[in-house]
Amino acid sequence: MPAMSSRRKAMLVDLTRCIGCRACQVACKEWNELPVEVTEMAGDYANPPSLSGDTWKQVKFIDRAGEGVWPAWQFYSDSCKHCAEAPCLDACPTGAIRRTEEGFVLIDADVCNGNEHCVPACPFHVIDISPTRRVAQKCTFCHDRVGRGLQPACAKVCPTDCIAFGPRDELVEAGHARVAHLSEEGHTGTQLYGEDLLGGLNVLYVLPSEPRVYGLPDPATFERPVDRLPRAWLALGLTAAAWAGVLLALFGAFDAT
Repeated sequence: MPAMSSRRKAMLVDLTRCIGCRACQVACKEWNELPVEVTEMAGDYANPPSLSGDTWKQVKFIDRAGEGVWPAWQFYSDSCKHCAEAPCLDACPTGAIRRTEEGFVLIDADVCNGNEHCVPACPFHVIDISPTRRVAQKCTFCHDRVGRGLQPACAKVCPTDCIAFGPRDELVEAGHARVAHLSEEGHTGTQLYGEDLLGGLNVLYVLPSEPRVYGLPDPATFERPVDRLPRAWLALGLTAAAWAGVLLALFGAFDAT
């Protein structure tokens, strides 16, 4: 597996600039030639209602009416975070998931057999099995565009410069500078998300509110799903041992009679 370059590529998504236009979502569909999905009203304006194997970018609509100085609506442009320590990569039993030297986490559709191990391993719930191809699929960071010196499609079309693309270290600095500026303007709840989480996400966010508002795990209390398995197995083992003890006691009581 190639080591990541010191000049990792990343995207910085500044949600304080997002207007919910969904240009990024449409550009992702168009560039990657992803099929349309027949959807139904799910109670909000997000459409499709979630990411899937055929929808790799989705704008979520979050109603924050009456909370603080921000507008009632907040928008969250969701996609794969391309983690430096990707749980999906560790969980894949076929070697279908790999990491490039730029930091992109990619799925080889020719190797994937659709076993779904990566789906629950992802703490951001961005991987799913494509109903059309029957393999796991997600955002590719437009590696085919980036390899030719182009921006990812979503960053290219964003009309408010909400999505910035470039060297990761520069975007981390830009993110901190943006948070500092917003704090000076009175928006004290803003934060840079993803700088160190899972070795550092390659899709970073400037968040106007706490991570839970966007369905993101809190870095302060975060545990990878695979890290919880030892405790789950221990709990299962203790439960089994307790039931075994009860059964032995019952059999002992029957033998005594």
